[in-house]
Amino acid sequence: MHIVNNAEAKKFNFLDIVQQTLAGPETGLQTFEVWLMTLKAGNESPSYHHPGEVVWVILKGSGRAAVDGEVVQVGPNTTISIPAGSSRQLINTGSDELVMLTIRGMIPSQQASHSETSLGL
Repeated sequence: MHIVNNAEAKKFNFLDIVQQTLAGPETGLQTFEVWLMTLKAGNESPSYHHPGEVVWVILKGSGRAAVDGEVVQVGPNTTISIPAGSSRQLINTGSDELVMLTIRGMIPSQQASHSETSLGL
């Protein structure tokens, strides 16, 4: 078992998104990662493809999520399941930060050599 104090988890900024790894290879997991991500008001993530499955859980804020060209409004208590290989983008349309958990399935090459510079989206 591995315990992480979320408030003390290392933060890094990647493409204007503040990310914290809460669980992953560093905590003994082999098949998925959990990230806490914060997108500032008015910012958007780049359009991104990840070969594994991804789940976004919106905790705070509001915005739009685009998955393979389908756009939906998101806010607190919204969960989006994203199939492997899908194009995705998140846009913060609110006046506050958009905070979410990202649960991301790792692919075999990531399982062999994990990099902290990968985009958690």
